[in-house]
Amino acid sequence: MINKKSLIILLGILAISLISAVPSPHAFYGTISGSGTITAKMDGISVGSGSIVNGNYDLIVETESGGTIYFYLNGNTLLGTYEFEPFGITELNFGTVAPSKSPTSGSSS
Repeated sequence: MINKKSLIILLGILAISLISAVPSPHAFYGTISGSGTITAKMDGISVGSGSIVNGNYDLIVETESGGTIYFYLNGNTLLGTYEFEPFGITELNFGTVAPSKSPTSGSSS
C-alpha cells in the first residue's frame, strides 16, 4: 500500500514530466525590408513562419528544447539568428535584405 507522502511525490514527478514534454512558445515580431514570408528553423526543421505585411511580421516558434533559431526570408535568404527563450516575446527587426541572386552581368559602371 502506498502512503500519502509517496503518492504526492509520485504525482509531483508525473506533473513535472508532463509539463516538460509540452513545447514552449517564443513569439517574435518586428519590421523587415522585404516581402513574402519569414520562416524560423531549428536544426534544419521549420518551427514557425509568418507573412510579411506592409514591412511587418509576427511569428511564434514552438519547441521542446532550446537552441538557435535561424530566420529566413522566403525560405532561402538567411536574415539572422536568435537563441530560443521559453515563453519569450521578442521584437526583432531586420534591416535591408540583399537580393538572393546577383544582378545580371553586362551593366556598365
